[in-house]
Amino acid sequence: MGVSLIYFNYLVNSRYVVLTTDLFYLCTAFHFYSLYRGSKVTYTAIRKGRKKLGLVQQKEQELRGLQQQKDQVKEDQQRKLQNKKLQVKGEQQQKLQQKERELSGLQQKRTQVQAEQQRKLEQKKSQLKNLQQQKLQQISPPTDQEFDIWLENRVREGLISTLRRLGLEHEVANHRKMLRVRGYVLPGMRDARHYRSQDLCYKLGTDGKRRYSVNLYTYFYPADHRIMVFTYDINAMNWNDYRETMREYFYQDVIGATTEDDHDTLYIDGKPRSYRTQRFSLRLCDGTAISATVRSHPLDDIANLPVFDIPQSNIDSTISQLRLLLREKKS
Repeated sequence: MGVSLIYFNYLVNSRYVVLTTDLFYLCTAFHFYSLYRGSKVTYTAIRKGRKKLGLVQQKEQELRGLQQQKDQVKEDQQRKLQNKKLQVKGEQQQKLQQKERELSGLQQKRTQVQAEQQRKLEQKKSQLKNLQQQKLQQISPPTDQEFDIWLENRVREGLISTLRRLGLEHEVANHRKMLRVRGYVLPGMRDARHYRSQDLCYKLGTDGKRRYSVNLYTYFYPADHRIMVFTYDINAMNWNDYRETMREYFYQDVIGATTEDDHDTLYIDGKPRSYRTQRFSLRLCDGTAISATVRSHPLDDIANLPVFDIPQSNIDSTISQLRLLLREKKS
C-alpha cells in the first residue's frame, strides 16, 4: 500500500498525465483487488476459524455427551454392583440364618441324645447298683477264719512288695520270723482322727476273739548299722485306704522298746467309756515314738463292757527280743 502511494505521487508529478490517469485507475483497481483478495482471505479464514471453532465445540459437546454416557454407564454399573452386593449379602444372610437354624436343630438333637444317653446311663447304674446289692445280699459274710486269712495275706503282700523294692527279698528268707507288733484302732483313740468314723468297727467272733476293721502291723528288720521299721495300715472297711511307711534309724538313736499305759475314752455303742490302754512304744532320742495299741481294759464300773486285745500277739516276747537286739547292736 505504501509503495502504491509513492508510485501514485510519482505519476501525479509526471508529464504524462493521461497515461498517469490510466495508471492511477489501474493501480486503484489493483489495490481494490488486493483489498478484495485480502478481505476474502480474511473472511475465508474467519469462516474456517468459526467452522473449526464449531467443530471444536461440537467435539467438546460430543465429548461431554460421551462423558455423560460414560458417567451414566458407570453409575448404572455401580448401581447394579451395589444391587448385586445387596442381593449376595441377602442370600448369604439367608444361608447363614439357615445354617444357624440347622446348627440349632443339631444342637437340640445332640442335647436330646445326650439327655437320653444320660438317662440310660443312670438307669444302667441304678440297675447295676441293684444287682450289686442283690449280689451282696446273696453273698454270705466271711467267716472269722476267712477274715483272719485275708488279713494275713493282705499284710504279707505289702511286706513282700516292700522287701522287693528295697532289694531285701533274698536276705529275708522267711518273713514270718521277722519281729512284728500288731495293733488296732477304735473310736475315741488318739489315732482315730486319722480314719473315717464309719471305718472303725469291731466284732466278737464265734471263737470268742475280737476282730477289728483297722489293724496296724509294724515289722522290724535289723540291718548292720540301722534298724528298719515297716508299718502297714489294713482297713477292712475301705480297701482304698491302704497305707504303708518305711523308716530307718541308727541303733544309737533308739532309746528302747517298752509298753506304756495310758487313758483313752472309747466309744462303745456310741457312748463314751473310760479305758486303760496299753501301747507298745519304740522310743527315739528326738522324743518321738513308734507306737501301737495292743490292749484296752475298761475303767468304768459297768457290767459287760468289752475287753480289747490281740490274741496270741506275743507282745512281751517281741519286746524282749527287740531289747536284746538293741543291746547287741549298741555294744
